[in-house]
Amino acid sequence: MENSAKVLLKWARDLLKSNAIEDITFESRVLLAHSMGISVEGTFLIDAPIIQEKANHYKSMVYRRAQGEPTAYIIGYKEFFGEIFKVDPRVLIPRPETELVVEKTAKYLNDQSIEKQEVMKIVDVGTGSGCIAISLAKLFPSIKLIATDISTESLELAKSNAQNHSVIDRVDFSENDLLGNLEGPFDIVVSNPPYIDSNSIQAVQREIRNHEPIIALDGGPSGTEILFRLITQAKERLSDDGLLVIEIGFGQKEEVLGFCKKNFPSNAEVKLEVDLAGIPRVLLVKNNE
Repeated sequence: MENSAKVLLKWARDLLKSNAIEDITFESRVLLAHSMGISVEGTFLIDAPIIQEKANHYKSMVYRRAQGEPTAYIIGYKEFFGEIFKVDPRVLIPRPETELVVEKTAKYLNDQSIEKQEVMKIVDVGTGSGCIAISLAKLFPSIKLIATDISTESLELAKSNAQNHSVIDRVDFSENDLLGNLEGPFDIVVSNPPYIDSNSIQAVQREIRNHEPIIALDGGPSGTEILFRLITQAKERLSDDGLLVIEIGFGQKEEVLGFCKKNFPSNAEVKLEVDLAGIPRVLLVKNNE
């Protein structure tokens, strides 16, 4: 095979298409960019033949993608909230929808004084790659956070990401099952917990079910078991004017709202924010003194 970018990209698109991979044009270029150590835009400017070593590297990555391995795991990183995070099969790949958790939390923090930010107790539950906690730490240099996860391996990667983003001194990582063993009160609790029901795991995309950690996906038989455990624990640990920000799954709106209204005081503000697809995605519960 000729090692021109044009020929290699066509071969990659054909292979990915035959294996039912979506967005083959973009995926083929992302992998080429990574193999060449250049930007995706830079792949349009390649006019010389690609050396055999890099062509072989590219082909090996395309074969992995064709077999269903997520691109983020192949190249080793994922962009989230404008920052690059290392990812591998130890952690869930950050999704664009989860950026809404950061946006809503940041909006609340923006309304607080620097003096209050400095003393606020904030926790990210089920931190995974650390993308939520680290994004918030970078946005607000005055805050400190706790980031928990039940997985030791996830915490190792999250710590590495915090080190890379120079916030390791402001994020305290803790191996923990949700909020258990943590003392409140917390001013902010944020989380993207598992919320897919156990029976539906095998129905999700093969990239997800065969490669991403099940522990970060499986929310129990109904999909809300872990959500409701976390909401219950947060209720007991939120400060009098504390904020709870949690990502939820498709179709869980009514059940989650009902659970919160039943368990939180009547003066608590409970609402859901929709994502770009119009799906109720982020639960916000604000205690009122």
